Amino acid sequence: LALMALPFVATRLFWPALVLLLASGPVASIARRLADVRITRLRHDLGLAYTRTGLASAALLTGAWRIAGFAEWGWILLAALTIAAMNALAIESRMARQLDSRPARPWLATVDGLIWIFPLFAILDAWRAGMVAAALYAVASFGITQRRLHQVIAARIHGKQA
Repeated sequence: LALMALPFVATRLFWPALVLLLASGPVASIARRLADVRITRLRHDLGLAYTRTGLASAALLTGAWRIAGFAEWGWILLAALTIAAMNALAIESRMARQLDSRPARPWLATVDGLIWIFPLFAILDAWRAGMVAAALYAVASFGITQRRLHQVIAARIHGKQA
């Protein structure tokens, strides 16, 4: 479904693309649940997750390019910043899970969370504001995770358990 969204974004048909991206999350979740019911692992689960994330990133970059036109290239940089923040967040979250026994914070940004930001802005026809909100959410989530990881490492260095 995420792959089907790209041509719509490229032709500035953002609504159908958004619907396909929104539907891709529940479809992936249903596939994982069905695999759980069968007491088996979903084949290529990690590969499918990476592919979906890559396609959502491509849709964000393509949408930024279509919004930017010829003069407003900053939107493309904002989309790239969002993607970079999400990649850094994934790395920091993985490290935090290994070093910290506390549960993860469920309100931090995820690919699905960033996709689900956009319906409100789409209804208001404020796609640019949606891109700014997604970037702020991704960067703030990375900053929070980075701080938590720093606290855990500092506590371990000083001999305390965080």
